[in-house]
Amino acid sequence: KGNDVLGWYANKHQCSIDEAVVMLARRGGITLKEKVVDPEAERFKTQVTDQNRAFYHALMQDKDALAYLHNRGIEHEDIGKWRIGMVPWDWKDQRYAGRIVFGMAELHWWEPAKAKTIAMAYRAREERDYLLHRIDVNDEKKRNYIMGAKYLNDPTSKIYEKSQYLYGLNEAVTHIRKEKCAIVVEGYTDVIGAHKNGLQNVVACCGTAITESHIEILKRYTDRVFMWLDGDAAGMKNMRRVIPLFLKHGINVMIVNSYGQDPSEMIEAGVDLRLY
Repeated sequence: KGNDVLGWYANKHQCSIDEAVVMLARRGGITLKEKVVDPEAERFKTQVTDQNRAFYHALMQDKDALAYLHNRGIEHEDIGKWRIGMVPWDWKDQRYAGRIVFGMAELHWWEPAKAKTIAMAYRAREERDYLLHRIDVNDEKKRNYIMGAKYLNDPTSKIYEKSQYLYGLNEAVTHIRKEKCAIVVEGYTDVIGAHKNGLQNVVACCGTAITESHIEILKRYTDRVFMWLDGDAAGMKNMRRVIPLFLKHGINVMIVNSYGQDPSEMIEAGVDLRLY
């Protein structure tokens, strides 16, 4: 139930973490604020979770999409763990049709499996020839989709603010505490690949610039961070920009230079930041 005092207390008294918090608060004379549940937000989370689940089932029925993921090193067990799916080809908004979906889950402290999906990112497949076989390029709208953005993202909503969210945090938080450091990358597949290869303290900034909100989240769990964005000029510029922000919050930040390669490529080659 956790490797801290709350987990120890819950195990000793055979109770849940929430019950342990209440019991300890009473012992310490601490008044707990009652959690306010927003019914509208909870309904929204349920709707997004249900749609994410529907995309998962669509993926399971598409052999080409599964082969695409397997070629990228993402296996069946990863698909369920990371809430991966596929938008059906007959989806009403053809900008999304055929895209691979990455579900983003809220942070659920002790039982990640119970966390709800709060947003999704939709990734175009890189094999343009494959898409050309599936889509009539004489249709100008669909042709624009093929050449469009690599990622489409759910918009900011009552339950999701991209600039304040770190992908993979619900899976990484225990390992961040254990390793006493966090590794920040850009992409969803970088996080999945890192966790598969043993680097489980990795989170992603979802392709956005690192914000003070991100840094404040990381500060809750560690004062040591590796910034490992893509090794191109834009990635290096972004990493240099945020050094003062990390230092401002008392975080020791180290920059990882991938020399033009993505973190996933370096990890697959055997780079292990735990050695540093």
